Amino acid sequence: MKGQHMRSWFTVLCASLLFLAPLQAPLAQTPALEGSEVGSWNENHIARFALTDNIRDREPTRELGHTYVHSGKADQQLLLFTQVTNLPGQSITHLWFYEDNLEAEVSLPVGSENWRTFSSKHISPQMIGQWRVLVVGGEQELLLEYNFTVIGAS
Repeated sequence: MKGQHMRSWFTVLCASLLFLAPLQAPLAQTPALEGSEVGSWNENHIARFALTDNIRDREPTRELGHTYVHSGKADQQLLLFTQVTNLPGQSITHLWFYEDNLEAEVSLPVGSENWRTFSSKHISPQMIGQWRVLVVGGEQELLLEYNFTVIGAS
């Protein structure tokens, strides 16, 4: 019951963040991407970000973009890489949503002024559809909203 209560609380919190985000930190649309793909991006605290399936030497090996083709064979791991700036000693949280349901919450410490970090989510073949990752700061400010779609292999 406690876990269910916490999940409900975080869902309400995230919905509130989306409503209040324009009142908080200055947010910018990502110039190279469509607004629907990256809903909000706080350039003061997120220097770079990428959806990937592998990290090597603290860098994504390739960017998957906003559509991921699931092979359908087994769970596949996706990662959201974020390069965080100007938040030393704080932490950020990656909130992974599938079809508007919170699937994972990952708290990540920020160790310096310029810090690379990531979180991951295992995607099963049944999890085809709309995904969203919210990155929030320690003060619950929205730093990044990243939207992507998982589709099945043809």
